Amino acid sequence: MTVIFMGQVRTAPEDRDREAEKKAAEQAGRMWRLVDAQLEKHDFITGDEPTIGDIPIGCSVNRWHLLDVDRPALPRLQAYYQRLKERPAYRQHVASITME
Repeated sequence: MTVIFMGQVRTAPEDRDREAEKKAAEQAGRMWRLVDAQLEKHDFITGDEPTIGDIPIGCSVNRWHLLDVDRPALPRLQAYYQRLKERPAYRQHVASITME
């Protein structure tokens, strides 16, 4: 996701490597499939309540949904993201961040 972020946020549009971003998005999509599979077992990463493990993944999933990429259909990841956004602290400190 770093390649995508740096390309879309830190690089002038005329200097972006769209092919590298596309490849990175495909790789990230494969990694997010692992998280999606984990979420088949529980509502959060390690159980039915959020833990410290949800903090870094929750931050990354927010960025993933803000980046301008083609994302694979990951219904459990999407539901997880929605559950996180229902939490006031997440809304205030994570979901309020934009890519601009």
